[in-house]
Amino acid sequence: MNRLRIFFKNFAAGRKELFARIGVFIGTALAVTQIVEYVLNIPALESLTKSVSVGSTDLFAILSEPLVYLGIALVLALLAQTGFARYSRKFKDSDFRISITMGDIFDCDGTIIIPSNNLFSSDLRMLGDRNSIHKQLIQRNRMPKGSQLSSAEDIERQTRERLAEERYTAYVADREPYVFGGESYTAYQYGTLLPIEVNVDRKERNVMLFSMSEFLSPGIPSVRNEDLFLYIDRMWDFIETNGIADRKLVIPLIGTGAAGVGKRKQVVARYIMNTYITRARRLRINELTVSIFPGDYLSGEINLAELKEYADSLIKFPDWEFGESNAPTAGKK
Repeated sequence: MNRLRIFFKNFAAGRKELFARIGVFIGTALAVTQIVEYVLNIPALESLTKSVSVGSTDLFAILSEPLVYLGIALVLALLAQTGFARYSRKFKDSDFRISITMGDIFDCDGTIIIPSNNLFSSDLRMLGDRNSIHKQLIQRNRMPKGSQLSSAEDIERQTRERLAEERYTAYVADREPYVFGGESYTAYQYGTLLPIEVNVDRKERNVMLFSMSEFLSPGIPSVRNEDLFLYIDRMWDFIETNGIADRKLVIPLIGTGAAGVGKRKQVVARYIMNTYITRARRLRINELTVSIFPGDYLSGEINLAELKEYADSLIKFPDWEFGESNAPTAGKK
């Protein structure tokens, strides 16, 4: 149902672009018609196409009909207008790229950022009923046959092993441990990332849990509105220091889902792209993909055309040095 709604929304949102596409495709179709007419006059091909029938009409007559190509042109123009939304642009004279996609974040290539709590807990009792990306990760992580662990237990095991590494002692938050179900949990600083490996849709994936929310009570995560951008900055700091598993990073609109902070999603998307660009060389990430939830687009909370224009403006910024001093501001929209 969402795909059908996206189809009609894209169609309505770009009528001017549609007419331009139709013009281009029709011009191409007319050119193809002339080429085909010339080719079909070759005796061997003329004889061959006349010997092949489609229904009661021979192939030569079908291929000689200009309306066939005009019809194909119109269909292609409509498909181009209403196709699945994706944007990808490479920076001039560099290996860096920004992509914007809409759909299932687990279909994207690269290390995926998964918004999580500051305890890095994957206990479903604590995560509650909301359908967060963290919860989707647990539900879709496939365990090998014969495993004695559930998906949540496997992620919890990896989490505890990672947190036992010495480097994470520097990221422990200065606060009392959180106690739930008789078990004590250490809280970590917001912006801390924790890498784990999962198997989603029969594909091994690298993901990083992102500490950005705290529990007001079990099942109710919360993010402080005024600190979201600080957490994003700290996330980049962590990656600069520790790196990631590959050179591609996929990130959703963090802070706008189950633990929503009240910031406009358009602003969050722009801030993510902008801060990536200012640090691209130091991060050693060649491609940033911002993953958009289709419901955000359908509800009007995300304007894909504006986001693409904004990304274009960042890429075309004159005298770009990939440094903070030249970075455009994130905007107030």
